[in-house]
Amino acid sequence: MLQPIWRDRQRRVRFSIDARLEHALALAALLGNRVSSIDH
Repeated sequence: MLQPIWRDRQRRVRFSIDARLEHALALAALLGNRVSSIDH
């Protein structure tokens, strides 16, 4: 399950992820690669 959590007036969103370790690590790597490609 992937659930966004945010507060009023904040520009940041926190996500809570319930997943098996290997899936969570794969998702973190995928997101890291996407952010890296956006920054450059």
